[in-house]
Amino acid sequence: YQQPKQVKIQYIDLTTEKVADQIELSDEDVENYFANNALAYNKPEKRKSWQVKIGIPKNDGSTDNEAADAGSESGLERAQAKAQELLTVIESGTDFNSIAEQYSSSANDKVKVDISETGLLEQGTYAKEIDDVLFTMEQGAISEVIETENALYILKLVEIEEAAEVTLAEVREKVEEDLKLEKAQELYFAHADQLAALAYEHPDTLEVASDAIDILPEESEFFSKIDPQQGNILSYTRVIDSSFSDDVLLEGNNSDAIEL
Repeated sequence: YQQPKQVKIQYIDLTTEKVADQIELSDEDVENYFANNALAYNKPEKRKSWQVKIGIPKNDGSTDNEAADAGSESGLERAQAKAQELLTVIESGTDFNSIAEQYSSSANDKVKVDISETGLLEQGTYAKEIDDVLFTMEQGAISEVIETENALYILKLVEIEEAAEVTLAEVREKVEEDLKLEKAQELYFAHADQLAALAYEHPDTLEVASDAIDILPEESEFFSKIDPQQGNILSYTRVIDSSFSDDVLLEGNNSDAIEL
């Protein structure tokens, strides 16, 4: 029936996001940053396609793609035969929904086939072998069979959303957020050094350090050594151990700075 010893702590939680919130930007700062990084904010070209994926089975006919041996001739040959069969059907003009209904695999199939339509996705989303083909195709075109490490693919390009330049007005909020975080990265380590030094120099209070870096102290609820609280700093063993150390618990001093 004993309740374990509990403590309540005051702490300063220094993050780059909090440092970023302190930063004020001029219009000139934002305009210059956008001018130097405009390409990062442009809308990239996106493409939608039907994708037919033919798994390369192991020699025993298994459809476990993770364990598939892409160098196994018999497994690869079975996959290639199925791919050629599907390519012929696709090139005949058969509707993809019908093809998917007819050819999508059941658990017992020796060669696993998955047929699906993707959303509009930008380059870099797919494996390089697929990207290299998909982003050179004309709309409506059907690819040859594409071989990757564990599967064969056939693509039909359905839609192209062209790349587009954006104005600062369209992305200003994102530009300001990125610029503040970039500047905060530079300030963060200076703040961290200042926090550690002042908390050490004034061991009985966090107020001096708090005023210097302009981040208010926070206060925890009561907690014990055996009662970690998920989702905040009390989920970290180093914080709990430090809170119950002699220097903090008995002497009433600030802990060392703890990097989480």
